[in-house]
Amino acid sequence: MYIRKSIITTPLLALSLMLTGCGDEAGSGAVSSAEPLPTVAAPEGTEWRNVVSKTEENGYVIGNPDAPIKLVEYAALTCGACAAFEQQAYSEIFDNYVADGRVSFEIRNYLLNPYGVPLGVLTRCGDPQSYPALTEQVFKNQAEILQKAQQADQGAMQAAFQKPEEERYVEMARLMGLYEFFKARGISEDQANSCLADTKMSKELIDMTERGTKEFQVEGTPSFLINNSKVDYNGWAGLKSKLQEAGAR
Repeated sequence: MYIRKSIITTPLLALSLMLTGCGDEAGSGAVSSAEPLPTVAAPEGTEWRNVVSKTEENGYVIGNPDAPIKLVEYAALTCGACAAFEQQAYSEIFDNYVADGRVSFEIRNYLLNPYGVPLGVLTRCGDPQSYPALTEQVFKNQAEILQKAQQADQGAMQAAFQKPEEERYVEMARLMGLYEFFKARGISEDQANSCLADTKMSKELIDMTERGTKEFQVEGTPSFLINNSKVDYNGWAGLKSKLQEAGAR
């Protein structure tokens, strides 16, 4: 099942978790077969998988920022299919494709429901280098995180969602148990408070979702671009073959 539009303003109780709003997303793009591309060495003393920077689109790109093959994932932190993709593919993407400098991997957050906002903000609350690890940690622990959200007092959650934006995600994060989760992974309570109250950070997530929908026709997650063109996604094996067709072999 695919989402058809941004639902982040839908009343929270009506949403529940909307976990059926994600799934394999079919696109219409194609990647032409190309000659194998030469590898690109990382700067001395570094590895490409440890090079992380924020992009103009407010995503985070891991690897060689000038890589000839640019893979982008629109990922929802509350999407089970995205968590499955992380488990199936991230290690191989980083170790076999990003590592040789031919492929960069950019993750752009996509919101399926309001719970994704405090989660997205807190993965972005540290320095850029912490973003991939925090994102992976959310995916690895997604079931437990969402279970806590479901078990929280839903009247209090609805009241939190009605608060001014600078208070809304602070309270939602507390009800979801996110302060404890991220504190155990290096984000202090003061740091989390500051990020969650920063309306610029939540707006970046909302704008990124709307732009993905309008410019790239993202209707479900995970969705993928290769060199700025949306591609069909039918699982990691198919996506990997498209990277190889583009020259990463």
